[in-house]
Amino acid sequence: MKDTKISRFKNIKSTQPSTVTILSWLKDDSLSDVVFKIRQIEDKSERSKLKAILPAVTLSGLFSKRKIENLITHSGYLCIDIDADDNPTITDFGELRNQLSNIVNISYVGLSVSCRGVFGLIPIRFPEKHKEHFEALKVAFSKLGIVLDKACSDVTRLRIYSYDKDAYFNENAVMFNEIFEYKFDTSYLPKNEII
Repeated sequence: MKDTKISRFKNIKSTQPSTVTILSWLKDDSLSDVVFKIRQIEDKSERSKLKAILPAVTLSGLFSKRKIENLITHSGYLCIDIDADDNPTITDFGELRNQLSNIVNISYVGLSVSCRGVFGLIPIRFPEKHKEHFEALKVAFSKLGIVLDKACSDVTRLRIYSYDKDAYFNENAVMFNEIFEYKFDTSYLPKNEII
């Protein structure tokens, strides 16, 4: 994480990236006061307005523009997102963060900007199979009763700035090797049928 470069954007509407390392991004506390303010706001639309002005990064890669065809290099990490909308039975995301730190594949886990979710980083074996790794992680987390945000399958996914003084870091996380590929049985189709 220390030397891994990713793209940073001024805000969620910005199209021109700059470069930052994952570790410096995750440890940056320069906007922590804005994060604490957002966490005090109950109204979701008000929170969203403030979140929209915060900087964001593509934790899974370095891009010349935020499009898959403009990927310069994959970071080697897949960012997972676990939020209250997909997991209504989870009420204490600080406790969830602490529990997730027991998973050997977790390099980082911290609270989201609104404190109504957590996000984490998992090193993956085959960066070119980002979506397949995500599908395998989705299955693994479902066995824990946790639903991962499906948008994390997108390597260009933006992660809005957040700060968590109690975030968990593990530079020696075990690489996640599993992939899940959908295979379709086409044996029942006539031989001259084109899909």
